[in-house]
Amino acid sequence: RGEAPGAWARARGASPGLGARPSASATAAAAGIMRSSLRCATVLALLVYAVQSTTTDSMRYPFAVPNPRSPRAMPAIRVDASGVVMTAQVTKRDLANELGCPIRDLRVVDPQFPQSFPKFMARTNSILMCIDSLKAVVRTNETLMFSPYQQDVQDFVAALKEQIGVMETEGFPFEYAVLDAALSIVCSKLERKIRALNPAVTSTLTGLRSQSAGLDVLQTRVDELLPLKNKLDELQKQVKEIQGAIDTVLGNDDDLAELCISKATRKYDPRNLEMLFENYLVQIEWMSSQLADVLDEITNTEENVELQLDLLRNRILRFELFLSIGAFLVSTGALITGLFGMNLLSNFEADPTAFWIVSVFIFGGMAAGFRFAVLFAQREKLF
Repeated sequence: RGEAPGAWARARGASPGLGARPSASATAAAAGIMRSSLRCATVLALLVYAVQSTTTDSMRYPFAVPNPRSPRAMPAIRVDASGVVMTAQVTKRDLANELGCPIRDLRVVDPQFPQSFPKFMARTNSILMCIDSLKAVVRTNETLMFSPYQQDVQDFVAALKEQIGVMETEGFPFEYAVLDAALSIVCSKLERKIRALNPAVTSTLTGLRSQSAGLDVLQTRVDELLPLKNKLDELQKQVKEIQGAIDTVLGNDDDLAELCISKATRKYDPRNLEMLFENYLVQIEWMSSQLADVLDEITNTEENVELQLDLLRNRILRFELFLSIGAFLVSTGALITGLFGMNLLSNFEADPTAFWIVSVFIFGGMAAGFRFAVLFAQREKLF
């Protein structure tokens, strides 16, 4: 492109007139300019296509897909044995190398797996703990808590600081304080939820048992009871899972001994940890019993409501049966009336008492037929 102006000048200088034929040098210069322009246009077209493709992809996929090979940092809180709290960013690969365990074991504490079941897994000089929303790696001198911005984690850190001082006074290992604080927070949270649901459930069940409640009231109470029952079922599921995790630890002496990772302390005794789990197991079983009683009461009330609705349905059917019998007898009387209403002579129309006799006969026949139909239905236990 730097030689193009000179070539054009030479070409113009070599062409004194309009009708003069261009020289070979002028033709070569023009061809070079055309090739340069073509290359520039091609590069520009490729740039425009690349920009459009990038814009289209970004509009089609607004969220970037993470590279599975790149390490993912997990926010966490470190709490050491003296109660000092520090924030941290850890990756599963670095944490697995530090703990000497497979990466798959860290699924228990990974916040990206929210459906993890409660577990207490003992590894080399560490404990992997998952209980409700608390996910932690416990070691002899510190604990690593994940999902640090959740309220349960903040409450756990506050409870752990208090528990550290008590455990240090009594000489218990650090992991005892962590397990005690975690179980305390979870049990308190579940107990608060149960106590908050009890008044609403009691009020709704009382309304359902009311004998003066109409169908509209029953429908309203049933609609209120459904979400309450769903919350109770969810709570019962959480309690059963935590109870199963504690039973699993208490049912295996080897697992219980492996959870005592501070074996050098003077208070090292698996029975101390066993007593810790036993105390919270009593609370968990009490909450499970409370939830079972409330759910049984809901089931009994639902069965009672179903019986009431069945009785109401039977009364409606009985009333419909009365109406059907009455309609049949009235139609029979109308048949007799229609027979006398035909334009045919029967010598009854001249009798002044015939109208009253026939009327009494029709009404008396309908009453007798209705009484007979009711007695027959009662004998056959139709109502």
